[in-house]
Amino acid sequence: AFEYFGVYFAIIISVGKKIFSFLVVIFIIVISFAHAFFILLSPKSEFSLKQYTNNDDPNNPWNLAPSYSQVTDNDGNINSNPFTIIQTPDKNTNMFIDIRTSLFAIYLFLAGTIYLNLS
Repeated sequence: AFEYFGVYFAIIISVGKKIFSFLVVIFIIVISFAHAFFILLSPKSEFSLKQYTNNDDPNNPWNLAPSYSQVTDNDGNINSNPFTIIQTPDKNTNMFIDIRTSLFAIYLFLAGTIYLNLS
């Protein structure tokens, strides 16, 4: 009875070996992309997600968060008085702060998942 199923087990094992080598190559590609994006997009200066940090670092989550200016007249002119509302950034504003979230972001990018509610 086992001789009949032995052929199928041999096929499954040979396919598994080929899939394993493919998965190793894909894993190396994902790690390479995640590491490259982590180096390029991680913030260069210290910051806190709880307190506003004003610096010229383009990858600072406070600089990536949406900001809104007050419009005072009906013509749509922005008020000259600097009153700006900034949305508080969270851990998902810049996912390349940590290597683990960088791996997750690259996985989502390569898998094609762009609309994911992470909150």
